[in-house]
Amino acid sequence: MKRAARVALISGSGFVTLAALWVCAPAWRRLDAAGLRWVHARTPEGLVPWAEALTHAGGLPVTIPIAVALAGVLWRRAHRPAAVVWGAGFLGGQIAVLGLKLVFNRTRPHAPDLLMQNLSFPSGHAFTAVVVYGALLYGGWIRWSAHWSRGLLALATGLLILATGWSRLVLRVHYPTDVLGGYLLGIAWLALLWMALHRWGAVGPEKLTVGSPEQTML
Repeated sequence: MKRAARVALISGSGFVTLAALWVCAPAWRRLDAAGLRWVHARTPEGLVPWAEALTHAGGLPVTIPIAVALAGVLWRRAHRPAAVVWGAGFLGGQIAVLGLKLVFNRTRPHAPDLLMQNLSFPSGHAFTAVVVYGALLYGGWIRWSAHWSRGLLALATGLLILATGWSRLVLRVHYPTDVLGGYLLGIAWLALLWMALHRWGAVGPEKLTVGSPEQTML
C-alpha cells in the first residue's frame, strides 16, 4: 500500500508539473510544438496506417469491452466488491480526464475531423491505455509465476502503451505533453485503484495462489 501511495504521489506531482509548465511557460509550449514536429518529420509515411490502427488500442470502443470483461470475470469468481471498485474506477477515470480536458481547454495541434477539437490535455487514449492494460498486466503477473512469461507480458504491455501514445503524436491530435500527462495521470490513477481494490475489493496477491479457482484477472 505504501509503495502504491508513493507511485500515486510521484506520478500525480509529475502531472501537475507538466500542467503548470504548459500554462505558465511559453517556452515549454514552443518546445512541445517542436517535439511534435520532430516526431512527425521523422515518421516514415508507411508507418501512418500503423498509427491509425494502433491508436484504437486506447480508444473507448476497444477499452470499454475489456473493462466490462474484467468486471465480469471478477464478478463470476466471487470478487464482487472488486468488480464494483474496478467498474467505478474505470468510469471515474474517464470522468476525471474529461473534466481536466474541460478545465485546460487546450487546442489540439491538428484535429479537423474530431468533435472535441479543443480538448487535448491530457490524452485520454494514453490515460486509458495505462489503466486498462496495466490492470491486465497485474492480472497476468498474479496468474503466471514463470519469470519469462511475466517479462514477456510486461514487455508486450509496455510496448502497446507506448505505441498508443506514439500514434497520437503521429496523427498530430496531441502534443508530447498531452501524451506524457496522460501516462502520468494513468499511473497515478492505477495506483489509487490498486489501493482501493486492496482496501475495499478484497483482492490481493496474498489471497490468490497459482492454479487456485479464486484467481482473477486483477
